Amino acid sequence: MTETARSHRIVIGATCFADASSVIEIGCYLAESTKGELQAILIEEDAVYNFSALPSARVTPVGGTSQPVTPEAMIEAFRRDAAAYEKAIREGAAKRALRWSFEKRRGEFPIVLNHDLSTGDLIVFGYQVMRRGFGELLVVDYANDMDVSLVELASNVAQQMQRDLHVVLLRKSPEAAIKVSEHSRSRMERLATNLTIMDKEDNVENLLETIRRGRVATVMISAELARDIGIGRLLYAARCPVIVYTN
Repeated sequence: MTETARSHRIVIGATCFADASSVIEIGCYLAESTKGELQAILIEEDAVYNFSALPSARVTPVGGTSQPVTPEAMIEAFRRDAAAYEKAIREGAAKRALRWSFEKRRGEFPIVLNHDLSTGDLIVFGYQVMRRGFGELLVVDYANDMDVSLVELASNVAQQMQRDLHVVLLRKSPEAAIKVSEHSRSRMERLATNLTIMDKEDNVENLLETIRRGRVATVMISAELARDIGIGRLLYAARCPVIVYTN
C-alpha cells in the first residue's frame, strides 16, 4: 500500500456493544459522507474492573435479577462485546467501502479518546438511548465560532436519521456579544427546524436543562464547548449519543 496523507477520522467510542450499536450506522454514514476513516474503539474502564473485584459486587441486567460478578466474568463480557462490536463495524464499513480499524483501550471513558485527535476529526460517543419518543438532533456551538458548513453536515445527518434539526447558539462569555451575520443566520434558518440563540450569562446551565427536559436523540457539539461543559457532564445530562467535532 502506498503512503497517503492522513485523512480525518470518525472515531466511535463506547464502553459496551449496546452503547456502540446506537451509533455504528451514523458513524458509517459520517465516514462515507465526509470521506473520512472510521476508527472504532471499545473502552475497558478501570472502574468496571475495580468494581468487579469487590467481594460484594453484583449487577442487575435490564429486566433481570441481581447476580454476582467477578473479574473473570467481566473479562469474558468485554471479550464478547469486542467481538460483536468489531463484527458490526466490519459489516457496516464493507457496505460503504470504508477504511476502518478496531481496537480496545483500557482507561477512563471518555478521557481516553481525546489524546490523539486532530482538526477535522469527529468523535461519536455511543450511548444506548433509553428515552421513548422520536427526538431531534441538537447542534450546539458558541455563536461567534459557529461554522455554517457544520450545520450543513448536521442537516444531512438529521435527514439520514429522519429527525428534526435544532441549532442552539450560546454566548461565549458574559462580555462577548452575540455576532451572527444575516447571511449565516439565514442559511441556518433554512437548514434547521428550529434556531435558538441563548444570550444569557448562565446559558450553559440553561442548555443542560434544555437537553435534560427535551426530546433530544443525539447531540452534536463543538470540541471547545464540549471541553468547557465537560463531556462526562454532557453525556450524563443528554443520556443519548454525542458527536463532538474538532475545528
